[in-house]
Amino acid sequence: AGGQAPSENGDAAAAEEEEQQSHKPSFSRAASMVRRRSSVALIGSLIARSKQNLQASQAELDARREAEEAERADAKAKWVDSAFAVCLFCIDDQHSTRAHEFLKAAFRLFPTKDYCVLTLPHKCMGFPLLRNFTRVQPKPASSLSHELYVFHKFGLLPNFAVRRAENHDVRPLRTLLEGPADARLVMADVQASVAREQRLSKLRAKAKSLKPKVGDADSDAGATPSESNSRAGTPSKDRSASRSGGGGGR
Repeated sequence: AGGQAPSENGDAAAAEEEEQQSHKPSFSRAASMVRRRSSVALIGSLIARSKQNLQASQAELDARREAEEAERADAKAKWVDSAFAVCLFCIDDQHSTRAHEFLKAAFRLFPTKDYCVLTLPHKCMGFPLLRNFTRVQPKPASSLSHELYVFHKFGLLPNFAVRRAENHDVRPLRTLLEGPADARLVMADVQASVAREQRLSKLRAKAKSLKPKVGDADSDAGATPSESNSRAGTPSKDRSASRSGGGGGR
């Protein structure tokens, strides 16, 4: 009996150990499933958050695009409402130099308008009235068969002069244009004009510095021997006299 007790205890311990060994795979499998489910939940939350961010950014882009389109439409309506057009203009040649006086009468008829516009075919000959107008540069993709000319009513003011914008005009113009819907477009045109004028001034200065050198070279190439000798510092007559004197001595 004493020998059977240890064997029974050993069998019980072995059975318990076997049971624990049999439960180990199920525990590890459960832990791995829990980790997998947590990772899946984390990935799902990340995907949902990214979708929300994309939707918010898309909504912001749509709102910005709508605001820009509304701003562009308002600016276009403002320009259209502030101008009148010359559809037909006839004047005798002997009075054509006084054509600008018609503009005064036209703006008196349209006191709420700021601009007078007219269009002409590309091959149309100019006439004196166009001297008061400014030609609008067409866009590269424009297919219109006419040129657009614009005149502002402030052009009728006496002692009124217009010049190209310079670099020191950018800051005051930015302050002056605060508020209008198309201020950004106007400032972009001003800055582009200033940059183009600076490039042209540099090219003019460079050409001016090179012009005397080219002129001197051309004059030297086309000069006669006597002129080249006189430029060298020894007159041609003195050289011929010295040569003849030397010959007589010999």
